Amino acid sequence: MSADSNSATDPSLPPSVDTSDLTGCTTKYIAGACHCRDHSFRIEACKVRFGFASCHCSSCRSSHAAPFVMWAGMNADCSTPDIFQVSTREGASSILTAFESSATCTRFFCSRCGSHLYIKYSDGERWGGEVHFPTALLDEESLKNLEEVVSAAGRPRYLHVFYSDRHGCLGDEQKWVDAPKFGGKTGLEPI
Repeated sequence: MSADSNSATDPSLPPSVDTSDLTGCTTKYIAGACHCRDHSFRIEACKVRFGFASCHCSSCRSSHAAPFVMWAGMNADCSTPDIFQVSTREGASSILTAFESSATCTRFFCSRCGSHLYIKYSDGERWGGEVHFPTALLDEESLKNLEEVVSAAGRPRYLHVFYSDRHGCLGDEQKWVDAPKFGGKTGLEPI
């Protein structure tokens, strides 16, 4: 079953969209890089199918050592090497390492800093052929571009997947909104 047919039968999955004629599809880009900056990517923002999807599956949690990971994803028809390309900085000593975390999912990491750059899904029932990348790797301009294009096209903006598998540290009601917040230079100054 393709991602398109699965989305049509399961309303909880983000719908696929035809990227050939999208409102807001201008020359806006999304760029991201690993922590050490050895590897980076840049894509047209209009190629993104959804933005800010928090995945709570055990595979994402363990590969990122986090309670969930926020992703953006590209349509299966756009997830080809000529559209999503990772560049390696000249003189970089690291390589892009692939790890097959399931029969349909390969995760790509920087061998130097360990940053998870993207996931490539092979054909399968869910997200077949798509590329997903962590939104935490994006710079501020890219986050703004992602937000604008996703909103203008009426595509899913914020969503949770595998929420039923969420980590116990999140609790049943997720009262994060009212939690004390800190920031500033030290990261410990009350906001």
